[in-house]
Amino acid sequence: MISKYLNKDVALLLGNGINRYESENNSWEKILLDICKNHGKEFDSIPKMFPYTEIFDVIISSENVKDDILKKEFVELLEKMEESKTHKKIIEDCREKGSDILTSNFDSTLEKAHNYVPFSRDKLDKGFTQRYPWQRYYSKNAKNNNEKKYPKVWHIQGDAHYHQSLRLTVKDYTYSCNHFNKYDPFNKKTIYHKTDTWVNAFFEKKLLIVGLALEEQEFFLRSLFYKKKKYIKDEKAGWYICCREDTNLFGEKEATEIKGNDNYKKLEFFAKAVGLELVTVDTWKEIYG
Repeated sequence: MISKYLNKDVALLLGNGINRYESENNSWEKILLDICKNHGKEFDSIPKMFPYTEIFDVIISSENVKDDILKKEFVELLEKMEESKTHKKIIEDCREKGSDILTSNFDSTLEKAHNYVPFSRDKLDKGFTQRYPWQRYYSKNAKNNNEKKYPKVWHIQGDAHYHQSLRLTVKDYTYSCNHFNKYDPFNKKTIYHKTDTWVNAFFEKKLLIVGLALEEQEFFLRSLFYKKKKYIKDEKAGWYICCREDTNLFGEKEATEIKGNDNYKKLEFFAKAVGLELVTVDTWKEIYG
């Protein structure tokens, strides 16, 4: 279904929905609860509306542990995640249509699906930092010039290969906002036009958003969408795919209901403000199957 929106001028913005489609054990909530348990804080679940970005702060505020240690634990749990036929299909669809991938996920499942290796257009000795490896993407060289190019995969919220880059606390997201200033196309001293990072793809291409909640805790990405709207003016920013099986947006009612709950209305308001079109499908299988 999503392939009809893809082309060389569109980038796929992929959240953790693709991992949860395969197994609930791949959810952020499951990993965060496991880390809490490791540090003597056992919760049955994380309350709705409680930001995942504050879970590390819950641990750090009551225990003498550094977030660097918690991020290493997070990476260890991420490494247990395996690629699936769904990850392979996403790569193949993007390759066929010429679309690159931006993902908020830290894990390497997309790279594993096609034996991707790291690349960078710029030399990594120029301004590269393991906290912000924004120049680094993953891909694969085609065997010959007649083959279609493999899509790039950019990790926009952190890369498990660099545990310090993981955006997991409120402080991390705040620092990302500050770091973005050097890439901000509206900043007079920007390096936006001199380098090649995921930021360029985010601003220059329409975005097809799949499996990414974009709730208030994603304040860094949300701020970029407002910047993008200013950058593209009256052009469409892209599409946001909703699923009626998403109880967060549509509640427990029948899938035939068109409009969702207050969370849907908040999303609808945000989407209109930043130039995104909401597209609703009935089942997750339509998106990932």
